[in-house]
Amino acid sequence: MSDILIVDDERDIRELISDILEDEGYTTRLAGNSDECMGHLNTEPPALMILDIWLKDSRMDGIDILKHVKRDNPDVPIGEFVDVLNEHADAGRIGIFGGSNWTIDRLRAANEYAAANGKRGFSVVSNQLSLAVMNGPVWEGCISARGEAWSAFLQESQMSLLPWSSQARG
Repeated sequence: MSDILIVDDERDIRELISDILEDEGYTTRLAGNSDECMGHLNTEPPALMILDIWLKDSRMDGIDILKHVKRDNPDVPIGEFVDVLNEHADAGRIGIFGGSNWTIDRLRAANEYAAANGKRGFSVVSNQLSLAVMNGPVWEGCISARGEAWSAFLQESQMSLLPWSSQARG
């Protein structure tokens, strides 16, 4: 579905944004909290999401939702990611591209696919990295770029790391 999901805890803001976008011909869906948002995301992901950072009386804030949305989905074949990202790069909409929460094996496979098909590969990854050792993963399936294997991979591939670290979970 090609629509826009608007997530804001203030009804007036949700409806105002929706009215403006619908006047321009877009289809919108509305969510007033994180549970409604996740329901929409799990049912039918939108083409675009307008996301409030502070969601009052919600289990998750906008940053938590964003972390969920941007992580890798290993059920999607690597070629689909590489092909779509190259289409956007060729159209001039993006420059470099990469992934978030990707394993070394999946990153290697993406770049091997790109090389074999005459396409650009990933040049950046955004995985968790902290100077402290995590007591446990930030969420189930969280990939950390910590350790010798990651250091070796990043040096060998010349891929940039844009790390993030969840505060107070070391």
